Amino acid sequence: MRFLSASPEDINRVGRRGEARVYEMLSQAFGDSDRWYALYGQVVYQLTQAHNLGRRQPVDPDIRPKRELDFIVFDRERGFLVIEVKGGVVRLEGGEWQMRDPDTRQWEGCRDPIEQARTAEVNLMNRIVHQLAPVRFQQDMIWHGAAIMLPFSDMNGVKLPLNWHADLVADNRITTTAQVERWIENVFQHFQRQFPTRRGNAVAEHVEHVTNNCIALKFSTECGLPRLMRQLLEHDGKDLLAKDPLNDWVRERLGRRKLLARGGAGTGKTQVAAIRIAHKLHGNTTDRALYLCYNELLAASVHERLAPRFGERVVALSFHTFCKNWILRAGLQWEVPTDPTERDTFYRDGVPLLMLDAIQKRPPSDSEKFDMVAFDEAQDFNMNWIDCLKEFMRPDAVEWALYDPTQFLFSNLVLGPQQPDVERQGMLKMRVALQQRFGDEDVLLCAYRLSRLIFEFIKNKEFDVGNGNKVRPFDEIDCDQFALEGCDPIEERVPKANAVEAIHNAILNAIDNLGFSPQSILVQAATTVGNPEHPLHSVDETPVESWDIAGRYKLRPITDKDAGNGDTIAMATPQKFKGCERMCTIVLRTPAMDGKKYFTAITRARLHVHVIEVF
Repeated sequence: MRFLSASPEDINRVGRRGEARVYEMLSQAFGDSDRWYALYGQVVYQLTQAHNLGRRQPVDPDIRPKRELDFIVFDRERGFLVIEVKGGVVRLEGGEWQMRDPDTRQWEGCRDPIEQARTAEVNLMNRIVHQLAPVRFQQDMIWHGAAIMLPFSDMNGVKLPLNWHADLVADNRITTTAQVERWIENVFQHFQRQFPTRRGNAVAEHVEHVTNNCIALKFSTECGLPRLMRQLLEHDGKDLLAKDPLNDWVRERLGRRKLLARGGAGTGKTQVAAIRIAHKLHGNTTDRALYLCYNELLAASVHERLAPRFGERVVALSFHTFCKNWILRAGLQWEVPTDPTERDTFYRDGVPLLMLDAIQKRPPSDSEKFDMVAFDEAQDFNMNWIDCLKEFMRPDAVEWALYDPTQFLFSNLVLGPQQPDVERQGMLKMRVALQQRFGDEDVLLCAYRLSRLIFEFIKNKEFDVGNGNKVRPFDEIDCDQFALEGCDPIEERVPKANAVEAIHNAILNAIDNLGFSPQSILVQAATTVGNPEHPLHSVDETPVESWDIAGRYKLRPITDKDAGNGDTIAMATPQKFKGCERMCTIVLRTPAMDGKKYFTAITRARLHVHVIEVF
């Protein structure tokens, strides 16, 4: 039986002997049959009355208690079985469940495994029904139920409660693979006898719907995170033309030569740009596409996604790198001022002027022009930047722009130095200018890239964007109905003197307890390490390239084309990493991190976010 989450190492790490034994037995059952598979240690949040009414609850453990399901076994033709495991020696005496203490050998009261199994199964089914409400799924469409496994206890002759059948209990008399297979089959037959009306192909179709669209990518736990990360990476690597909600969104708009897409963090703007480019180049062997954004890291990641399929027919660069390459090719000088104020002016106003001079001196040939241009992070583009590129577009070139006004981090570049209230007016002007160039906005209303817990964490927050203005960026955005649960966000407040220790502890917790790899973690702060505001600024009086974490890992600033490797944890500002993602993000929130940067920082995480507020 194939497991979709966790591994023997995961279970042994948390020291659960009984669950490790059951994992071993289940994994050997039914061979490599595609009909059977299982999940281990899944966390499912109880649905409150508010959930059943379609309203979300805040992420609060007291309001949304969570239940851990030891094992879920799926039969693709019938349904699922939730298994509760008791790893010690247990007995049922006078209606009370007891477990023997391994040290004192005394019997002590323990939780009722039958009740635990029932509660877990009900919670799982309620969550599935809630999750699949859009397709009118009902719990009587498949067979499902609960059972218990007691691998170190003998239940022979024990009188079970009247409402619990002996077929639903596996004890230490079941040891061989054949016995496990026979027991599981008997349990499913018990459910079939109990609910004889559920039969035929319709059941298999409903089970397939649940397993393909809900379970396999939906529920996750601390133990299952490494497997979950692999599933996400596999999903990210699928064919850009494969059917999914974002591809459907693009297909509906393929006839639009110009398009302006607005979407919040996690709604898939970059994915939309990549999909549209793939549609443009697929089957058109002479067409070329240009992807431009503000961020070098984002451009590099898009290039890695598109280049293997389309080669040199696609160019993915930051705007300034694209301009620099052409300016140097035309024989002009590229001289960036050292003064920060002059540097902003150079990037904002000087580069498009230099670009016009370069184009006049060396016009692009027809083979160097593009049939499509995608402007990602368009809120960070000065309109002069877009205008100076018109000579690179063929007459009928497709022009798509994608932007998020909430992440307007580079207003000094786009608008020049501004006060907060003027900046807000400037952003409105930028939105109008984008609409005049690309047409009315099409809005992406679903967060596809964030886990549900991160989405709800952000959904309930207000972000100060300056001059007393507060926004709730996710008010108009919904979470993908098949979003991963992820794991609980963490927030803590520490004095600056303890910030370094908090950073170390957060990294070690993410690696040792949650199972994230070092290269899947990003540490973010509002400033670079050279700024006194950065918590690591005073660690060493001399500049260093990396910081030691528990003698095992290195924390160091990320480079423009760094994808993370080995035992290195990357560190960056929200500005540098905007548009990119990591599985786990640790955010150092100092006074220098305003609401816009904070929103950008926490939305870089896909499965887990840990916020350290430094005061």
